[in-house]
Amino acid sequence: MIRLRLCFAIAFGSFLYTVWPAVAQDPAPEVRQVFAEWKKRHERVKTVRYRATGELIFPKGCYTTDPEGKVLATPVPSRDVACPKNYSFLLDFTTDRFRLEREEHFYRMQSDSIIRIGGVSAFDGKELQSMTPRERNSGRAADDPDVGIISGNLRGCGLISVSEYWPLFFAHGIIPTLTDHILPGRFQPPLEEEEFLFHGRGVHAQRNCAVIRTEAKQFSGVSYDEFWVDQAREGAILRYVAYVNGKAVVDLDIAYEQGPYGWLPHHWTMVRRDNSGRTTRVERMHVEEVTADLPVQDSDFQVEIKPGMLVRRVWQGGNPDVMAPPTEVREQLFRVDEDGTWTEVGKNAERRRLALIWWGAGLGGLAVLLWLAFRWRRRRAITRAGATTSSPA
Repeated sequence: MIRLRLCFAIAFGSFLYTVWPAVAQDPAPEVRQVFAEWKKRHERVKTVRYRATGELIFPKGCYTTDPEGKVLATPVPSRDVACPKNYSFLLDFTTDRFRLEREEHFYRMQSDSIIRIGGVSAFDGKELQSMTPRERNSGRAADDPDVGIISGNLRGCGLISVSEYWPLFFAHGIIPTLTDHILPGRFQPPLEEEEFLFHGRGVHAQRNCAVIRTEAKQFSGVSYDEFWVDQAREGAILRYVAYVNGKAVVDLDIAYEQGPYGWLPHHWTMVRRDNSGRTTRVERMHVEEVTADLPVQDSDFQVEIKPGMLVRRVWQGGNPDVMAPPTEVREQLFRVDEDGTWTEVGKNAERRRLALIWWGAGLGGLAVLLWLAFRWRRRRAITRAGATTSSPA
């Protein structure tokens, strides 16, 4: 027993020795300076719109399995496929609202073809709205909704949670990570200086950078984020790398240009890899125009819903701070009438209609039974009264 306790004490002491310094010690001066620069970036601009163009490249043989996970006899595509894309991104940092208008193409492995994708996503402070017009999206079915509206738990919803737009957020001191995401209505993740560690210095794009990392965390694998920060250019992030189990699954290289609002991104290249290290995507984007501190109004953060459109409204439960699927999902489908009213359609509406019919039939049947019972009791009462009157005194 004594030997067991001694072993436990040694193991626990070793654990404290390993973990305690990373948790208890103050952030390194380099981390404090970087956070101060990011804070200045965040406070400098209130609203901004970026217009960017580029392409998304699917390397030859990047798909080795089908959507069900079955290994393909021959990986696809058989050649590198470049898909053009462009977007306009309006951000309001005072209210954490946004509007994203995009036009892009995407490689579809099932048909070995390129499909067109386009539409608008917007968050007005309460609801996340997405519109996908039929004329701008190939392969849409007739009963696919034109507009989707999501409220409640918005974790993982919308396009701003994916890293392809992170260079624009980095530019304004908003620092998402693998575990702390940007959410509609809450752009800045709840980061703490103590969660970042100074890893050393390095040279990237001929610039002297401070390299800082997030603490490694264990989820489906051990993951952490790495930032190469140019402290001489207002804390500009020149390179971002996401590591999972020691593999760089996202590698982002950003070039900057100085303007009236400081050093802002000019172009970037993002490489995505799978867990084996194979490149699955390469994205190259270039900023065509940036407009800062432009006036905005509420309608800028809403999509235009027109008569004839199908609208799917979804409510999701759960805690957005927890990396888990929604605890509850409720959805309804509506068609917008010519006068602007919304009429519910689809299976839910049909179930509700049938339920109303059954309830109506049930209430009607109950009413008939009550009426018959009333008539029977009334006749019986009349019969008894007649019998009493005709009986001898």
